[in-house]
Amino acid sequence: MTSRWSGRSVDSLVAAFVERGKAYPSPMLPDDVPTYNRVVHEMAEIGDALKAAGPEGERALLALMDHAHLPIRQKAAAASLSFAKDRAVEVLIDITEMNAGEASMDAQMALMFAGEFDMEMGPIRRPNPIPSSWKWKGS
Repeated sequence: MTSRWSGRSVDSLVAAFVERGKAYPSPMLPDDVPTYNRVVHEMAEIGDALKAAGPEGERALLALMDHAHLPIRQKAAAASLSFAKDRAVEVLIDITEMNAGEASMDAQMALMFAGEFDMEMGPIRRPNPIPSSWKWKGS
């Protein structure tokens, strides 16, 4: 299935992703729910179009995981799970642990779908465990 985003340049996709991320409404406000649903759907479509653009689109999503605006960072990480899982999980766990409202809840959902979050235990793993060269004191 072809979306309205396919065939666009990576730069225009990034601009559209950022524009929608900055307009990210709260799903907790009843008047904003339809807008929230539309924005979330559009950002997912744009993320898919960036992945379909190949390495250049993937690099753009990786860069967006460092964006200052939290919803942009969260949606970029969720879109990157298929090709940069460790980095995406790291970003999503960080957002989850911020307890930053909707972005943290959305990050939890992305982690759950990726098999990296348990409702009772929280994040299942940290992508960068303690190095094997680390020794207990006195060992």
